[in-house]
Amino acid sequence: MYSIEQIKKTFERIGLEYSDSLDKNASLIASIQYGFQKNVPYENLDIIRHKPLSLDYGDLYEKIVTDHRGGYCFEINGFLAELYRSLGFEVVEYMARFLRGEAEIPVRRHRICVVTDNEGCKWICDAGIGQSAFRLPLKLEDGHTSEQFGEIYRVEYEPEFFGWIISDLHKGEWRRFYSFTEEKQLNKDYIMPSFWCENSKDSPFTRTEMFSIKNDTGRITLDGNILHIFDGDNVFEKYLTEDEVREAYGKYFGLPYFENLSVKRYEEGTKNQKKIDHASLARKYFLDGYNCAQAVFCSFEDVTGYSREESLKMISSFGGGLGRLREVCGAMSGAAAVAGALWGYSDVRDKDAKAAHYALIQRIAAEFREANGSIICRELLAGIESSTDPTPAARDAAYYKKRPCADIVSSAAEILDRILQEKEDEK
Repeated sequence: MYSIEQIKKTFERIGLEYSDSLDKNASLIASIQYGFQKNVPYENLDIIRHKPLSLDYGDLYEKIVTDHRGGYCFEINGFLAELYRSLGFEVVEYMARFLRGEAEIPVRRHRICVVTDNEGCKWICDAGIGQSAFRLPLKLEDGHTSEQFGEIYRVEYEPEFFGWIISDLHKGEWRRFYSFTEEKQLNKDYIMPSFWCENSKDSPFTRTEMFSIKNDTGRITLDGNILHIFDGDNVFEKYLTEDEVREAYGKYFGLPYFENLSVKRYEEGTKNQKKIDHASLARKYFLDGYNCAQAVFCSFEDVTGYSREESLKMISSFGGGLGRLREVCGAMSGAAAVAGALWGYSDVRDKDAKAAHYALIQRIAAEFREANGSIICRELLAGIESSTDPTPAARDAAYYKKRPCADIVSSAAEILDRILQEKEDEK
């Protein structure tokens, strides 16, 4: 069991606030699981370093909380289960078969736990999957379905062999995800399957990096040198250089980089590449409630590298033509901020760099003006909106119908995409 001090530090690690009067309900169970998924990366760094893993609960705490690392299912879900126990929940751990993408029945190599809330309801809890997976616990109930974050999952019971089966709805059909039978496991029971995952030639974990972390709109993964950023239905894929891989370790996953790892790398073009449609994403974000500057800037997180929270805060002042002063349009400001993040100058004495960057901003402004008629908010909203009251208008259907802002943020993103492509072609 973890001490109160360890629990408090764990809550800090997963972005939650601890209280001595926590209600041991389903909401707390869900908040903890999702906190793990957003803050503790799924990673196999020790496996590819050939460093033996320890599943001792104290060692898991040291690795995940003290050292600010992550792990894979045997580590993350082991730590998750022990945290639930330490909070007073009834917890049972099971071994599971990972079925997604398998042509034959695979070995049991996945660890999960079932947690009972204060009303006696049992929840399947799992924060140890790098692929798309349920971010909130699933009720252990035959026929239970859960729609969450744009995905749908189902729990069903098959007594003949698989036992409990988790499926996800994929392209209109149910696809088996994993299964488990109710044979209670002890922590020591996971040592041998974990040893297989660490050492077998058939293990998927020994070949290259397998990193993943989830966020509110998707997840970020690193498979060797292939970076994927999943944002709703959009997918950005990039083959990284070794320097970019080194940077990605810390930027996206908060992990240290170790030199001389013998891991597999992939050549660009070996997979079909997909890129994020920034214009559609900017439109979506505006319709989701982001201000015009946020909508543009956040849609380019795949190339700026900023997190969602950083992006939203950093650019929040520019909505409504700079704090609703109706000056330079927020979409134009957002585009300029993206340009600064990607191509801005840092040497204040370099006049050539400064001039080149200002010329780029003037080009963006000229193309923005040509596409939309002006770069000034009050002119773009002439006859629709002129108030400088700092209180924002209600984002209802009438709001979106009468103003051109969704089209404007989309056009700003299109301008940036053209420039991105030009700079890519110049390489």
